[in-house]
Amino acid sequence: MIERGAVVRSSIVMHGCRIGAGAIVDHAILDKEVTVGPGAVVGTGEPVANARQPGTLSSGITVVGKAAAIPSGARIGRGCIIGPDLAEEAVGNVASGATVLS
Repeated sequence: MIERGAVVRSSIVMHGCRIGAGAIVDHAILDKEVTVGPGAVVGTGEPVANARQPGTLSSGITVVGKAAAIPSGARIGRGCIIGPDLAEEAVGNVASGATVLS
């Protein structure tokens, strides 16, 4: 479900995802059942390679794992990997090229 005022650009959003009001998802892949809180931004800043997986994730696309929760108002950079099943408290703001796992 994409709520009022949310924007999704150049992204893949699997089923069961919820993108909150006013959120932006740009150049990202969201696995199943991902929640993006209201006003959060996934895919912000300049495209960079992921620091842990530069050979695999080098174009600036951000990948969010199954059932992860991005908190309201969070800023997730480009080229990030957000692991599956992460609660909002485990994610927060993430710099471009970073990886957040359990």
